[in-house]
Amino acid sequence: MNILPAGLQFKEIAITNEYTTIPEELRHKIKLSAVSKQVSANNGQLFEITLDAMKLSNQQMTITYEPETVADQETINAWGGLDNTPAYLVRLRPVLKVGDQRAVVGKDGLPMDLTTSSP
Repeated sequence: MNILPAGLQFKEIAITNEYTTIPEELRHKIKLSAVSKQVSANNGQLFEITLDAMKLSNQQMTITYEPETVADQETINAWGGLDNTPAYLVRLRPVLKVGDQRAVVGKDGLPMDLTTSSP
């Protein structure tokens, strides 16, 4: 007969704690940051965020870019969209999205035409 046992297969020695919710110190955290050598403010730190790993489970995480200022957005609109705008005219800042929600937005922007070279 395939019957499930009524008790556990091991001997319970002690119960140390019982929780209705998981305490903050026992939750797994994920720390994400973006750093750029081209930004002098904040030691090049564009953003830093710490999120619960539990909330990131089964969520799509995306880094996108948006205009840094209203003037940058107006320049993009005047040129008919980001694809048509000359890269040297606007600055973009990084945005981390979790699902469809913006989790964090960069403090500073970067020139869209920024190129990096390896030493």
